[in-house]
Amino acid sequence: MHDSPPPESTSVNPGIDRADALDALRGLAVLMMVFSGLVPRKPPLPAWMYHAQVAPPDFIFDPLLPGLTWVDWVFPLFLFVMGVSIPLALSRRIDRLVGDRPLTPIAIARLLGDIARRWLELSAFAIVLQHFRPNHLSAKPTDLTWGLTLLGFGLLTLVYVRWPQSWRSRCPRWLPIAAKLGGWLAIVVLLAILPFRDDTGFDLARQDVILMLLAVSSLGGSLLWLVTRSRWSVAARGRWCCCWRCEYRRRRTAGLCHCGMVRRSPGCFGWNICNIC
Repeated sequence: MHDSPPPESTSVNPGIDRADALDALRGLAVLMMVFSGLVPRKPPLPAWMYHAQVAPPDFIFDPLLPGLTWVDWVFPLFLFVMGVSIPLALSRRIDRLVGDRPLTPIAIARLLGDIARRWLELSAFAIVLQHFRPNHLSAKPTDLTWGLTLLGFGLLTLVYVRWPQSWRSRCPRWLPIAAKLGGWLAIVVLLAILPFRDDTGFDLARQDVILMLLAVSSLGGSLLWLVTRSRWSVAARGRWCCCWRCEYRRRRTAGLCHCGMVRRSPGCFGWNICNIC
């Protein structure tokens, strides 16, 4: 009796090991996020279908109302999934850059560049998305307003979509880059010429708060993990020091000079750009 051949991988990126449980939890969080945003208020549903502090029938925020509903757990759940994904994504990136070797300054610079790029992309998404919402485009949305909203959605899709490998293998290499640059150019032009609801034009303060919190959390979590990687005692104690010069001089005298700051003792360390991880 012959063993049947293993099934072909159906993953979008077959070369990447996925955490199936984490992907499922992420999908559940996104589904809950979409569903919670579509719950109608007329007619009002039971109070547990809304935020605990924004209860029917008035839907006025009242901080004195106690409790949590499933709607209140949507954002913390998604934030948790994103936080768990950070070490997995950065670990794969480190493996591709250096493998089992220690991180070099060039590899660290590329890691920091990737972290900054992801933060910029999330921040830009939060700002652009908020500007293209119908209630921010006009105080009284019309068919033209909804058309602009759909146009903005299409441009954001063009900018942030990841082309399948089958598409990229059939089209010129410059086409995805040109599509992304063209989408950004169109977005910048629209943000520059549209007056918006209050006739103030483009405003950086007009942003989606949830997405901006995700962007800031991604930046802070990535940097914190990069610094405390393989140093769980330091991360748990939270004891940081800045008085590193004496250790720097001692190591320099002993011929063990490192560039930057060095770890002094368990639970107390500083920057060491040549051996950060």
